[in-house]
Amino acid sequence: MALLRLIYRSRGGWGSLENVLRAELWRMVQRRQTGVVLLLSIDFLSIGLIQYGVHPMFTPQHSGIVGYLMAVGSSPVALWLGVLPLVASLVGGDSLAWDRRSGFLRYERSRVTASQLIAGKIIACALSVFCVVGAALLVTFVGSLVWLSPQMLPWHFTSAHVPTFTVPQAAPDTVLPYPTFLHGFFFAHPYLYLLLVSLMVYLSAIFWGQLALLCSVWTTNLVLVLGAPWLVYVVAPFFSLGYVTLSAVSWVSLC
Repeated sequence: MALLRLIYRSRGGWGSLENVLRAELWRMVQRRQTGVVLLLSIDFLSIGLIQYGVHPMFTPQHSGIVGYLMAVGSSPVALWLGVLPLVASLVGGDSLAWDRRSGFLRYERSRVTASQLIAGKIIACALSVFCVVGAALLVTFVGSLVWLSPQMLPWHFTSAHVPTFTVPQAAPDTVLPYPTFLHGFFFAHPYLYLLLVSLMVYLSAIFWGQLALLCSVWTTNLVLVLGAPWLVYVVAPFFSLGYVTLSAVSWVSLC
């Protein structure tokens, strides 16, 4: 807390959104749980990648492009999306709860305006989640290309001009419905497709982090703050609207 006060006092005092952001990001870097969450994220992402590497799907060949999608959520054993709400909450969603529990929030409020504090918390939470999740996805992406192959799996157009993987011993016009989301775009621009999927994961993670931050407004119970986003994640698929807008599984399982 002493170092946080020094950061806020620098460069003209506390009345600056920039100082709020600097302090929150410094907190993210210094917290031990940030490194633990990053390592656990990479571990969970590697589950789907390793499963694909050991048991290739569609064709006997391996592709780092498909391996990355398997790691993110396409693999039946991928657990990454199930822990994503908890990851986002641990990275930055619980900062407000900690400030309220320690009494540091009152000190902040005496130095910055409410709008600066709210904006700083929201932006810093989004940036923290983006950095940690982005680092985990980047490591997984590079690892998949190095371990497997940067090349696309063999594919062809059917007589109906539909792109599909070339599956041995399958009829040429057999269409393998993978991925179901933007199927043609995947074959035309595979790396742009991976970027799009990664962006969807980022947006999902940022949403869970902001939800945890919102829960901190009403309670300082860290169990509730960290568990509420995951509970919403579990319950959302039972509601059609929630399944589309909230559940990260509905996004990436399309891939």
